[in-house]
Amino acid sequence: MVTQATLSAANSAPFLQPQNVEAFERPAAGAGTNRVHAAMGSPGNLIQVDLLQSLGCAVATRSDTFTIRAYAEADDGAGSHARRWVEAVIQRLPDFISPENEPQTRPEDPALSAVNRLLGRRFLIISARWLRQDEI
Repeated sequence: MVTQATLSAANSAPFLQPQNVEAFERPAAGAGTNRVHAAMGSPGNLIQVDLLQSLGCAVATRSDTFTIRAYAEADDGAGSHARRWVEAVIQRLPDFISPENEPQTRPEDPALSAVNRLLGRRFLIISARWLRQDEI
């Protein structure tokens, strides 16, 4: 059974709001009740690394994904005419084109190489497909 316990000052020293700490009452065999605080063994504060350790595998820095559609038309002048549509999913990666600079290097940093200053970040084509006219 879970109850809200009023803690004495001696038991609540590590907690700023002792009224918010729940105490679990578990009856022990022949020994009355055994109280265990819900916050027992947990850190007193939460910092960025605590969240990033859990979320790190799902988080990516500056990885924008977007879709590009393009259209092309050609005519050979002899009556032959062709039209095509293409769709590509592109991901912008945090890495620069040239590996000379680290991804966290700012674009205005004088240490940024000329290639990276001119071309910027790396792009990756995730998928590409030809479209029919009825898919537009």
